[in-house]
Amino acid sequence: MRSLLLFKNLSLFFFETFIIHFWDSVRYFIYSGVLRRRVDQASMQASLMMHAHTIEKGLSFKNIKPNFGEDNIRYIISKLNEYINKYSFDEDAAYVYGILNEYFCYHKNLGVLNEELFKPFSLIIKGCNENNCTAATKTIIPNVDFNLPWKDFKQFAMTRHSVRNFSPRPVDREKLKEAIEIAKYAPSVCNRQSWRVRIFDSKDRLDAALACQWGNRGFGDQAKAIILVTGQLNHFFTPKERNQAYIDGGLFSMALVYALHSFNLATCCLNLSLNLAREKQLRTKLKLKDSEVPIMMIAIGHYPENIKVAYSKRKALENIMINDEPYI
Repeated sequence: MRSLLLFKNLSLFFFETFIIHFWDSVRYFIYSGVLRRRVDQASMQASLMMHAHTIEKGLSFKNIKPNFGEDNIRYIISKLNEYINKYSFDEDAAYVYGILNEYFCYHKNLGVLNEELFKPFSLIIKGCNENNCTAATKTIIPNVDFNLPWKDFKQFAMTRHSVRNFSPRPVDREKLKEAIEIAKYAPSVCNRQSWRVRIFDSKDRLDAALACQWGNRGFGDQAKAIILVTGQLNHFFTPKERNQAYIDGGLFSMALVYALHSFNLATCCLNLSLNLAREKQLRTKLKLKDSEVPIMMIAIGHYPENIKVAYSKRKALENIMINDEPYI
């Protein structure tokens, strides 16, 4: 009787898990940008932002490779023209234009501009009000701009930037442990605290960690430490909690980044959206348990005296906040 009950409960569990994951997949396929990138304004905006950010961050590197990302530039110019013709020269278009313009000016001043690449750019300039456009990067001087100690949380949050240029000075492991000690007070569902943290700060371990992550080329080798945040699936028990390790891990990661910022340490969040082959490589090299899911890597170092960072313009509040509507 007990075996029959166990079989019944397991069958219900697997059935519910299958239905939930199946619906997740269907919903993602229908409503994500996979099908809607060319027809949906929000998806087009996101695609433009994603591609433009690769140029924006490239312009913030200490050593900028001339004519980097030309294929991406060609794509952005084409899609920005398409977006403006379909919608308007709105704040998102102006932001992307500003990134293209800084790339254009940088290479023109350097005397290595590919004129052919930027011929279609003139079509965009006609519709542009340059007063609404921002640059791709800005220079900050930490000792001046951070005005330590911070006066309030707004100033604190607005002075944190993703940094891709670190000083040669090593990072104190004890300071990293202190930041982790602070971050452990992040919210977690039912106080289960499913997050786990690994520090990589020796040359061989840093290289091993960075080799498992997409997107750190050009600056990752300057980081003096990497923190890997993972979540443990064995802290969750029902299909409805299938995403909770990522939610709790994300909350912990943000708390950790703020804790590091409070110690005047520079950080860059490195996403771990990996395919199966790269995830297997990460699990093997970094010795993750099967019950762990990778959440995020954080590149860490000290600020140089002054530094260029990606502008990373934020959307206006009215484009984020949904107005209250009457309940049905």
